[in-house]
Amino acid sequence: MDTAASEGQNRLRSRESLESRVPNASPLGPRSLFPWFLRLDSKTSAPTFPPPLAAPLERAQPRTVLVLGGGGMRGMAHVGVLKAMQSLGITYDAIVGTSIGALVGAMAAGGLPIEEMEEIISKLQKDDYFKLNVVKLLLKGPRASSVYSGKNFVTRLEELLPDKTFDELQVPFFCNAVCLETGGMAFWGTPGMRDISLLDAVYSSCCLPGIFEPYERGPYHYMDGGIIDPLPLRFAKALRPDMILAIDLTVKATFKTPNYKNRAVSTLYRSFEIAEEVIVEQLLHMHADRDTVLVQPKVGHLARFEFQNVADVVKLGEDETIRVLTSHAGTRRLVQDHILDRGISCPVTPRDYVSIRIDQEACIGCGNCEMVCETDAFWCQDQPAEVRKRRNYECTRDHACARNCPTAAIHLGNL
Repeated sequence: MDTAASEGQNRLRSRESLESRVPNASPLGPRSLFPWFLRLDSKTSAPTFPPPLAAPLERAQPRTVLVLGGGGMRGMAHVGVLKAMQSLGITYDAIVGTSIGALVGAMAAGGLPIEEMEEIISKLQKDDYFKLNVVKLLLKGPRASSVYSGKNFVTRLEELLPDKTFDELQVPFFCNAVCLETGGMAFWGTPGMRDISLLDAVYSSCCLPGIFEPYERGPYHYMDGGIIDPLPLRFAKALRPDMILAIDLTVKATFKTPNYKNRAVSTLYRSFEIAEEVIVEQLLHMHADRDTVLVQPKVGHLARFEFQNVADVVKLGEDETIRVLTSHAGTRRLVQDHILDRGISCPVTPRDYVSIRIDQEACIGCGNCEMVCETDAFWCQDQPAEVRKRRNYECTRDHACARNCPTAAIHLGNL
């Protein structure tokens, strides 16, 4: 009996020791790193030992960071993304935005209803936001700081954004801007970077170089964060969420040559777009992992500041988000059953891979596909190139192979 009691006490001490080693900190990181990120930490509790065998399976919502990428008026697709998430019952715990993503993200974090957002953007007019900097252009010529008036843009933003501080927002919100003096990135909303109005933070994240005046803060000037980080996955990962829902607006519905016009402003826009596409390509290669759910509405072919057919852009964002979230392995279990009963169902083919095909007649054997593909899906030793992974489960969906193919011989499917 003494031996049995002793063994029981040893097992109890062993179990207590095991429980003491279970971390109570949130997977979003220790409080010493982000002490201001309290809402997300509050959801975490230590697991019980042993778990009850008869406990029903619960559809727990993972702590999710929503990343809204840049893209000008293509960013109206973000409103469709928010609308789809609301209809599917999938929530987010923080928002990280850049450029137009910062504007839509700030509106959402401030608690603006989706219906009100749709009504506001349906009334947007280009002339209301883009007013030529006539006086400065006449007085300074090429020395003028911008083509359009930043003050006019700020006035319009003030009508769209909630009059709240970062502390008053319903969910944590962050947006980025790049410092012209240092070349470094600033994320407004982080410790030491919260003493700024929401209006100024969003303006600095949206003001394209040469288009609007930079935002001045002390001796420094800040411009559109999308210049160097148009899809802030690195920052989102630093928050240590369970899942990142990233919205990339660089993907085109067609790879036809854009309607480029040989003008100063058009050249600025197109140069910015090309750089943005390449940077996003590299960001996806480096930071898109199993915990990243990537939504890519096919809006990249649209004009950057096209104010017509805004409702269609919202619809593109909504449809693509529903398609991804109901099929992706990381989110399809989160869709509520009663919502699926209304007619939304998972597709037959899960989007766990990308299918690849090469038009052998069009391929010239240049080797670009093998060069840009980080997942070794192509082999181009002899003409024409060959596909090594017809079903590429490692593909980051950056479209680099198709975008860099000079003869449009590469066709991607199951996107």
